[in-house]
Amino acid sequence: MASQEDRCRINDIIAFGELAAPWHANTQSLLGYLFSNIGEHQRTISELESEPELFFKASIHKKTKKHGTAFLPTNLHVQRFKVLDTDGQASTRNVTTVGAFACHVRGFRQGGLHKIIADNVCWPSFASDHDSAAHTCRVILKKLATMRQQLADLRVKLFKAAANRKTEQFSSALCEISSKVQQTVADCTKSPISGAIQIMKEARTHSATEYQSEEDKGVSSQDWVWDGMDYILVSKWNLEKHIQKTQEQLMAVLGVGREIEESLNSMLAPRNDIGLSQFFEKSPRTGHLPLPRNLSQPNLHRSPSVSLRRPGVFCWSFKILPSLTSLYQDVESLLKIMENSMNFSLVQMDAHYPDFEQVVLRYDSVMSQALAALATSFCSTLWSNVTNKVFLRMLQDIGFLAHFESLLSTQGHEQGMLEDMWFAVRQLNNVTLHIVQVENGNLGEPTLTGSRCDIHMSLPLQESLFDELPQSLRRGDGVRVRTVLFTQGINEGQTLSDLNFVSQHSQIQADINQGSYRIMEEFVQCFRALCIDIGSAKLAVEANILPVLLEQLAEEVHSNKTKNVEMLQLCEEITYRVNGGRITSCKSAKDRTAMAVTLEQCNILRRDHALPETVFQQALDSMRSRGTRLHNCMKNIGHRQYAFNSFQLKCLPAKYCPPPGTYGKKVQT
Repeated sequence: MASQEDRCRINDIIAFGELAAPWHANTQSLLGYLFSNIGEHQRTISELESEPELFFKASIHKKTKKHGTAFLPTNLHVQRFKVLDTDGQASTRNVTTVGAFACHVRGFRQGGLHKIIADNVCWPSFASDHDSAAHTCRVILKKLATMRQQLADLRVKLFKAAANRKTEQFSSALCEISSKVQQTVADCTKSPISGAIQIMKEARTHSATEYQSEEDKGVSSQDWVWDGMDYILVSKWNLEKHIQKTQEQLMAVLGVGREIEESLNSMLAPRNDIGLSQFFEKSPRTGHLPLPRNLSQPNLHRSPSVSLRRPGVFCWSFKILPSLTSLYQDVESLLKIMENSMNFSLVQMDAHYPDFEQVVLRYDSVMSQALAALATSFCSTLWSNVTNKVFLRMLQDIGFLAHFESLLSTQGHEQGMLEDMWFAVRQLNNVTLHIVQVENGNLGEPTLTGSRCDIHMSLPLQESLFDELPQSLRRGDGVRVRTVLFTQGINEGQTLSDLNFVSQHSQIQADINQGSYRIMEEFVQCFRALCIDIGSAKLAVEANILPVLLEQLAEEVHSNKTKNVEMLQLCEEITYRVNGGRITSCKSAKDRTAMAVTLEQCNILRRDHALPETVFQQALDSMRSRGTRLHNCMKNIGHRQYAFNSFQLKCLPAKYCPPPGTYGKKVQT
């Protein structure tokens, strides 16, 4: 997906034509970065494809570049916890465990992504927040693409209405086309599009054959633009002429449309036209206009293929076809001008950004890891709740809450890892999930489309489970992702950071947790409203418990406690109550993560399954010494031991300490 986006950006830059300095130098430097990124991604893909059995990255391989492992998540697993009560009731909880989303191979000398980007005056276009100019440009580009598709759909609607002699539908389609065209014309003259067009006009002021008319200079080859299927003529920079021509063509289309409406109203019965009958005898089976087109492609300058059920439609269609085709060509020219100006603005933002290539490669590496963890968490949560009507309704109406729990410290390299992870978790809010049915029983793999700032992930689901989904999800509607990251260091590094009293170290933890609390609070309020709307007595109880938990969480988040693990445990409980996905991580997802998920499991037993307090510690030690986490250590480092020494044990909170005999001081992490 990233390589495809870079290729599209290269085509966008080429479409700008010749630019004056310094714009020419900026775009050329960005072109070099983009070509380099594509080459790097291709080498990574080749390395991964050459090792098809490489599907797991152990913690000891965090820093190796071999086989493109920088793009693989570290030690990714699902910790599944199933409880069978005495009455035969079974419940399953899933926690995804994964190493921190961090670019270990590039180091942390300058910090992680959050610090690297925040230290610069400008941000790369793909990483900007919702209040930035880059976000505005992306929103406009999305609206332009939507406008193009809507106009293409209206064209089909217009011809079908004529084919079926539906006067009201024909008039409605014509009015909608007129409204969309007028809106497009108006957008050209509004800020920020008009300003971007003016800047691009200035960038081309000193280029050859710039603003001379076609009559004087002829049509240059750079005025031909590839639209995906064909070349179309776009005289790019004479905007006023395009607007005037578009308005004239719109009036012509409306005039012809009125004539067709009068003909449709006056025609009470089908007419037999001998000449047209002879025409259809040449292709009696098709009954289509002799203009083969692909309706799935929203190319405005093309005419649709419309089935003719009555001979008179042939005359109407070809009567309006020339003026409608000209109108759509002119509208396409305006859309191209606006798209080029927005793309030009985004290119200039990235061209001015220092070390753009290194930031993008780091971003792609970190996001690849984060997307894998998100897909794992969502799928495991969906499989366990596919018959849970509340969960499915939540996906449909609110979205999916992904709760990331970090045990990284704010000391040394781990702070850089935390900055990488914080940035990646925030960017996951730009992801939309789509559930697709598997084909031929092959579960397949998730697929990505879109761009770095608007990712669409398609996740396959078995047919038996797919049928349980609401109709909206079965037809492909997206699931919005909402992410929160709550972090609390618990190791000796955090102890040193707390003793150091350097505000910037501990402040990042506070910023992350307080920002995530606001998102959590918003999601919980939406979930409570959903519970009240459904009206179940059990859900009403949940709706009353959640505000109490939120109030406790707010107190913990805004407190000045060191190693505040109570905050983490409250977040876990709230996430389970709103059917969210749980992801826990530390540097390698092996030692501290093992202590966290086993504690979480025992808390579930105590809270929901009446585990006596007297045997709580015994159950906790048993899970850590006989459960799956020591197997995870063996898989990663070849030893069934946690990597803790005596000094580290003294720094860990009491409930996060492993039982005797399960740890070793010389174990590699």
